[in-house]
Amino acid sequence: HFFHRACVEHWLETSQACPICRANIVNILTGTPSDPTLLPVDHRDLELQI
Repeated sequence: HFFHRACVEHWLETSQACPICRANIVNILTGTPSDPTLLPVDHRDLELQI
């Protein structure tokens, strides 16, 4: 599934969850995952996925 940039931007303005897996993006970016199975993700990887 592909998301339009405008759709992702709107989603992120109203939600802190990944639109694909619903993981808390803030926790992933800060290295404090709410789920211990989640690992910090390099910001460049997020840009490629969006």
